Amino acid sequence: MVLVQRGFTTREVAASLQRVGLLHGTFGFQVLARLMRLDRRLKAGQYAFRPGITVPALLRALARGWEA
Repeated sequence: MVLVQRGFTTREVAASLQRVGLLHGTFGFQVLARLMRLDRRLKAGQYAFRPGITVPALLRALARGWEA
């Protein structure tokens, strides 16, 4: 379970994902978020992701506000 609070930066979201074991590091997540132009579109909410979900899928879900 990951809680993304309103106003979280991409770095803070990445750190939360790393804390629960969904990411090994935060840098790649931040770079890909920027390349996909989703770095400023991540929505607050409480999310539950399956282990092994890809980083692009994480970013798309967070940008849609989809709570898995």
